[in-house]
Amino acid sequence: MKNFFAENLRFLRKINNLTQEDLAMVMNKRHTTIGNWEKKVSKPNIEELIDLANYFNLDVNTILLKDISSSQDSVRQVKKKNIEPEIEMHVPVANNNNNSINNNSDFTNELIESMKVSIQALQQVVAAKTFEIDFLRKNAVV
Repeated sequence: MKNFFAENLRFLRKINNLTQEDLAMVMNKRHTTIGNWEKKVSKPNIEELIDLANYFNLDVNTILLKDISSSQDSVRQVKKKNIEPEIEMHVPVANNNNNSINNNSDFTNELIESMKVSIQALQQVVAAKTFEIDFLRKNAVV
C-alpha cells in the first residue's frame, strides 16, 4: 500500500495558497519541518498528522493513502471541503406496504445508520473549526 502523505501535503498546501512558512505557523513548526515532510526526509507524529487532517478538513486515511491530486473530481472535492464542508444527510424513505413491522424495523435501522454518518461528518467539522479557533487564539495580536 503506497503512502501519499508527502505528495498530498504539498498538493493541499499549494491548492490552499499556503507557503511552507504559512503552514509551519499553523502547525507551530519551522518551515524546514514542513519541507522535510514534503521531501520525505521525515514524517509527522500521529498528533501532527491529526492536526493536519483537521486543518485541511480531511480524514487521516485520505491524507495518507489516497492520491488526492490524481483526478479533477478530487481537486474539486478538496477545494470545496476547504471552503465550506458540506454535510449530506441521506434519510431513508418509509415504505407503505403490508409488511409494516419489518419495514419499520428496516427504516429505523437505515435511519440510525444515516444519523451515525451525519454525526461523524459534524464531528469532523467541529474538530476542524475548533482547531482553527485555537490557532487564531494562539496567534491573536493584542
